[in-house]
Amino acid sequence: MAARKLHVLIYATIANCCLFLVVCGVALGTNKWFSTSTEAAVGGITVSTSYGLFVGEKTKNNVGSRTKYSLKIVCQGSNCMFSCGQSSDARKQDIEDLLAGKGEADGNICSDIYVPATYNLNNAIRQAQDGAPERVFINFGLYLATIAFIALGMIFAIVAGVLALYNTYRTPIQPVLSVSGLYVWNGIAAASILLAMIMWIIQLSARLRKNAAISDTLSGSHDSSGVGSLGISFWVLILAIIFAIANIGVIRYRTWKIVKLEENNVRVMTEKLESGDILLF
Repeated sequence: MAARKLHVLIYATIANCCLFLVVCGVALGTNKWFSTSTEAAVGGITVSTSYGLFVGEKTKNNVGSRTKYSLKIVCQGSNCMFSCGQSSDARKQDIEDLLAGKGEADGNICSDIYVPATYNLNNAIRQAQDGAPERVFINFGLYLATIAFIALGMIFAIVAGVLALYNTYRTPIQPVLSVSGLYVWNGIAAASILLAMIMWIIQLSARLRKNAAISDTLSGSHDSSGVGSLGISFWVLILAIIFAIANIGVIRYRTWKIVKLEENNVRVMTEKLESGDILLF
């Protein structure tokens, strides 16, 4: 009976699970996981870049002009980058050229017509002499792990929400399905998001801080080493962890409250028996 009086707390955990999913959806769907701004060694062209886990945007600022390009992730083997190629073939060719050590494309890779890059020996020598940035791509394993842990966290948040709703109508005898199991599901959800954030931080420190993994920096025309930073799409995941931990706190408070209510009921009954208000036959 005491547990039924506190169903509102279970409903609160369901609401938190929904908010958890919304936050994760926002993080996955926005393009502010990483941002950087670079300047060309020659020509004074600056490139501002921001991207998420799937898409992004870069803006080239030249004297009197400003051009925006859409970016999409493309992977080859264990390496990934964000390319502004208009088609999947152009993006694939882009990363293949850069992996092969070629410079910038002959023509605008961001246009509908893509002309493959050629190897320029003089350009390669100049970049080596000038200390061109290292060609460091996004690590596919860390990238995939980041997405996988977010997806795992969302799955366990859904499980926690469904089981919380189930516990408002039934009282399962299996601990993993009962209210006690909600500690586990919410804990795993929070841990999964934390691991996703750790994976991306490792990606940032080991890869993205050295090179922004776009054609401009990978080709050596721009240097982004040491200037990249985490964006709001990354930091918003902290809210998801807070919601999951809040659920654990709510469930713990509910358990404590039930114990107190039952103790109070026992005390009241004992006092009535001692005072003779209740007669036992």
